[in-house]
Amino acid sequence: MKGQVLADFIVDFTPRITGHTDQREGWVLNVDRASNSKGAGIKIILITPKGSIIQQSFTLGFPASNNEVEYEAVLAGLRAAITLGVMGLEVRCDSSLVVNQVSSEYVVRDSQMVDYLQLILKLKSKIP
Repeated sequence: MKGQVLADFIVDFTPRITGHTDQREGWVLNVDRASNSKGAGIKIILITPKGSIIQQSFTLGFPASNNEVEYEAVLAGLRAAITLGVMGLEVRCDSSLVVNQVSSEYVVRDSQMVDYLQLILKLKSKIP
């Protein structure tokens, strides 16, 4: 069921290329997260070059720390952007830890964060 919802979401919002303007360039990804004793959730907001807003929220099916949830949000957003064929993506994240780890400002010492960082960098390389 969840897979079909995501598939429908992608079909509905796949950008159409018209004329000489490539509508896949200049997208913005905003990510947000929430984590408490009842569970964790993420929200991704993709903003198209023309200003249209695409939002998707997910509930994680496993317990996670705030940093893990923030990484999960970025991963979900990158996966959606790749599926949509987005180019020139600007990612906005309010977690200074995640931002600084991805930009190599901070050294990653926790093994789980290393795994998340490697996934982020792998997906990031797939977006031109």
